[in-house]
Amino acid sequence: MNLDFKVDVAVQSFKKPESLIYTLLSLKKVCGNLIDTIYINDDCSNDSTIEMYKNSEFLTMMSPIKIKVRVNEIPSGYTHTLMTKKAFSKKKIIKKIQLLLSILIKRCKFYKTDNDIRYQWAINETDKKYLFIIHDDILFKNNVLEIYLNAIQSKEMVAIVGDLGGSRRCPFGKCGKNCSPKKIMEGYRPCPSWPITGKYDIFHSMLGRYKRNCRINEWCCLIDVNIARKLVLEEGTYFGNYEGGGDVACYWFERIICLKYNFIDPLPTYEERKNYYIHWWQGHSGHSVWVDEDGNGKKLYESELIKRKLNDEFGLKL
Repeated sequence: MNLDFKVDVAVQSFKKPESLIYTLLSLKKVCGNLIDTIYINDDCSNDSTIEMYKNSEFLTMMSPIKIKVRVNEIPSGYTHTLMTKKAFSKKKIIKKIQLLLSILIKRCKFYKTDNDIRYQWAINETDKKYLFIIHDDILFKNNVLEIYLNAIQSKEMVAIVGDLGGSRRCPFGKCGKNCSPKKIMEGYRPCPSWPITGKYDIFHSMLGRYKRNCRINEWCCLIDVNIARKLVLEEGTYFGNYEGGGDVACYWFERIICLKYNFIDPLPTYEERKNYYIHWWQGHSGHSVWVDEDGNGKKLYESELIKRKLNDEFGLKL
């Protein structure tokens, strides 16, 4: 495969700068030869987060990789409907009705710029064919980016490569007994409506809730930039939104399948993935720092622990 080019990286920031910096240093260590620019889009942290990304020692360690930082005009947060005026104007009437109904029960935001939607700034700005999208809590152990690049070039019309999975609401994927990434890659479909796997009663359908559970997870994936831009221009469909009763990119994933694009999970089991990267290496999800996801209280963000690891493993003092 042709690896004589580089990709750009997109990562969302909200507080937790130590974790993001640790992620990027581990990324450079194993994948740095394939990366040109990293786009850090901060979601209005309103603290000293941005200053940490400007740390001269950190920037020197990341060189020759370029770091670009932007702060959102309006926080994207974790709203379930992220749509711009441009996207709203392109939607069919049924989607407009769903959107208007959703305003009654959940927050709906309209943005002056679609750069405020997750990852869209990097999608808009990059001059690369592919964009590597990651979370701020990943420990990279081996060159997963090379694996992804080989996969995305292995067949025609591949829109996305990465960790295929579903939300905890998915009725087919619990404990991996009924469905799995490997089964999906082999052609298995858990229901006729796949990748829509959620509730179908009238109430939930009208509100667009709990329907889309399957996707390539956006915490570590490689997307085709031209395809992502095409979906915005032709449909107003953004990779980084929560539209249509799903998590980030669930609706986007459904659309690429309907449009006959391909997707690939080259590391379909945890045993394979853990040799290349570990998500939630701190022992909990990123969301658990801000919300009580598991009913056991919010998790502690151990910034001092991460600072010690940065010093011990990379010689960086923050």
